[in-house]
Amino acid sequence: MSMPQMLEASVAANGDKPLLDFLGRRYSYRQVWDEAHRFAAGLQQLGLAKGDRVGLFLPNVPIYLSAYYGAMIAGCTVVNFSPLYSVEELATQVADSGTRLMVTVDVPALLPTALAVLGESDLETLVVGNFADMLPFWKRLGLRLSRRSDHVSGAA
Repeated sequence: MSMPQMLEASVAANGDKPLLDFLGRRYSYRQVWDEAHRFAAGLQQLGLAKGDRVGLFLPNVPIYLSAYYGAMIAGCTVVNFSPLYSVEELATQVADSGTRLMVTVDVPALLPTALAVLGESDLETLVVGNFADMLPFWKRLGLRLSRRSDHVSGAA
């Protein structure tokens, strides 16, 4: 039984029960399954197919599961990259693995590195998830307000 088949069986058994809790926001088995299928469809629309490499340059965040299972559903090979990699380390790993598409999140510790690798490697596509969208409403609102204040605090 493949990993996507095991998740599918878990969805059938657990459906709307929580699969994960991320900083207070719960994601059900069905939500992750549906997001994985949307991600797989997106990969296929981009022309990725069996054997193509999809890199995950992600910390432990909810979209990891959707991207991981979605890539496998699409027939792609998942390549995990440490979120601690430098630009040089990540670029080397992308080149060595033949990664065509990479997934990351819009956090300062990861996005600049991923963008640099996109600009100086054979990586074709960078998919950037929104960290705030993974949070519960009040935490999402607080994060957005704090980011906004960072941008306007220097304005006079």
